[in-house]
Amino acid sequence: MIKLSDFDSEADWKEYCDAMADAHREVPKGFVLPIEGICAPGMQTAGEINDEHARRKAQPVWSGFVCYFPDAMGKIAELSLIANEQHHPGTPLHWDKSKSKDHMDALMRHGIDDIKGRKTDTDKVWHKTKVAWRAMAELQEECDRQEAIMDVADASIDPRGGDPTYKGPQARSVRVEE
Repeated sequence: MIKLSDFDSEADWKEYCDAMADAHREVPKGFVLPIEGICAPGMQTAGEINDEHARRKAQPVWSGFVCYFPDAMGKIAELSLIANEQHHPGTPLHWDKSKSKDHMDALMRHGIDDIKGRKTDTDKVWHKTKVAWRAMAELQEECDRQEAIMDVADASIDPRGGDPTYKGPQARSVRVEE
């Protein structure tokens, strides 16, 4: 895995990430998705973009996540493997979401342990790694909940009353049978 410490300077790291991002993304360099309320007149906001392809292109996963946090991602991946072996020894790596539903509480407990000077847990994993894993787990589960809400919205008629083939911002081009 390539790390920031492999480079002579942060500028070299940024240049590498920019080059890799240019090689891996389809959005034009410098593309920024407008934020609601801060757009020029006539410009689309994120909520108005219905095209899933455009939405995916507006998520710079490589340049906006992997290049920012390569070492942290490695630590989180190691923790996933350790936890998998703890809960399901000998099985392929997978997230058993039934094992824990208290991500925010666990996140806080690990954060408190770290603040009190206990840098590693009993399994020798940094508490900060567990904080980050729990934050990602909570965020992923929120994404899953929002996706489920959108799936329900897709199955309903135009919320403003009218066209059963509604394709507004709350729909995903799904024809609803009356």
